[in-house]
Amino acid sequence: MESRTSTYPNGGDLITITTPAYRLGNQHVEDEQHQFVTEHWRGLAASSYQGFKNLGIGVVVVEEPDALAGDRQHPLASLTVRYAAQGGGWVHEAFGEEVLLWLDEQLQTYDPSEEGLFVFLREDVHPRLYRAGGTPRPPQALRQVKAQLN
Repeated sequence: MESRTSTYPNGGDLITITTPAYRLGNQHVEDEQHQFVTEHWRGLAASSYQGFKNLGIGVVVVEEPDALAGDRQHPLASLTVRYAAQGGGWVHEAFGEEVLLWLDEQLQTYDPSEEGLFVFLREDVHPRLYRAGGTPRPPQALRQVKAQLN
């Protein structure tokens, strides 16, 4: 399956997001999710790398409330972020065969020290997959996030 790639500035850094080439409609949802990845790159990259270190190849799963249930004042308060190791059965229920082939290719070719794989789930729209990379790289992001917690 073909891919589409977009690049976004993030301060002095750049974030590159790749997704399957298909269009699901609701382009504003994808735009919002790209903005979320860009704005929260450090935390997402750190989650991705920590998940990889603990569980191996996999994806960060971001569960969003539907558009009406979201808390506009505190958007992170209503999100659930977790890591799913490769091969989870839930993935087969969420995506069609063509998208599963794209995801399988990404799982086999991405470098966890350079990029992360992300699945965004929301009840009112189709799940979306993203492969993202940028600076800081995931290992550096993890060190920075851990340092902030000390």
